[in-house]
Amino acid sequence: MNHRILVTYATRAGSTQEVANYIGKVLHEAGAEVDIRSIQDISDIRQYNGAIIGSAIRVGKPLPEAVKFVKQFKATLDNIPSAYFVVCATLSEDTLENRKIVETYLNPLCAIHQPLRTGFFAGKVDRTKLEQPMRFFLRFAKEPPMSGGDWRNWDAIEDWAESLVPDFVPVKV
Repeated sequence: MNHRILVTYATRAGSTQEVANYIGKVLHEAGAEVDIRSIQDISDIRQYNGAIIGSAIRVGKPLPEAVKFVKQFKATLDNIPSAYFVVCATLSEDTLENRKIVETYLNPLCAIHQPLRTGFFAGKVDRTKLEQPMRFFLRFAKEPPMSGGDWRNWDAIEDWAESLVPDFVPVKV
């Protein structure tokens, strides 16, 4: 069997998918066979040798489908290397205080399964891609991050993805 890594994501406006694609690219370039797929398109993960699970954050929580995914596949996740990453506007100001806040956003997932690694990334707010209820709520926001912007730090995302290589990509001999 080939060594395959799953990079899966839950997103609302596409930013988390873009981060997942980038993480998958880095792992592929390091020699892994990588599948990048939406959480909603996954029905089985037993064919994978590792899983990286990403979620956008809404109101301080991972998306419900990310929590459902971890619950559904806990038995398999407990037996393969896994990592979580979140993408959120809270880190538009990357301070120690904000990082401590964002770490708590993973509590619902970590209560189900403890990953080897976690990644915390600033996101992107593009009001035109948000669902109607969120657009209505944000129309009152005057200050960043809710007024919109792209704060993703691709170098930090690449560094984190590269840090996964020793645990997720087999050494070729």
